[in-house]
This record gives sequence, structure tokens and C-alpha cells, in this order.
Amino acid sequence: MYTTHKAVFLVLFTGKEYPLDKTMDQLEKELDPKKFFRINRQFVVNLKSIGNMHVVSKSRVQIELNPPFKQDDVIVSTEKSPLFKEWLGGE
Repeated sequence: MYTTHKAVFLVLFTGKEYPLDKTMDQLEKELDPKKFFRINRQFVVNLKSIGNMHVVSKSRVQIELNPPFKQDDVIVSTEKSPLFKEWLGGE
């Protein structure tokens, strides 16, 4: 899921997108935290959608999503990076 211009979109593994009538904050509270993680203000990612990851800096990680997100780089925020790494490790 991602947000742009105050609209939230669900992206299926097929690449099809659907607008949602909820905020990212609402979705973050409702989704299973074992399967979904809010990596920054713009994205909530499903564990299965994470492809390759690249270290951008000491505290930031760029993620390639499946299906690919073409508008911007998908980067885990500095604040979320430690929690994201824990979440990936399943701890």
C-alpha cells in the first residue's frame, strides 16, 4: 500500500491498484503486524512483496518491491530501520 496526494492505494501482486477509503494510520493499526510493516509515511509493505534490498546509508535501506513501484525509490525511514530489521528477522 502506498499514499500519494492524500489518497491511499492497495497494490495487488498482479500490479492492479485499488483506492482505499482509509488512512495509512488506520491501516497500520488494522493489518497483521507479522505480515505488514509501515516502512515510512508513504508505504506499508507485505513481507511477501519484498524483493532485493540495498543499503543506502548506515541507517537506511532501499527495497525493491514485487510488483515494482515505479514512481519513487522505496526507502525504509531512518526511524523505522531498526524495527524493520527486527521484523524481517521475525524476532
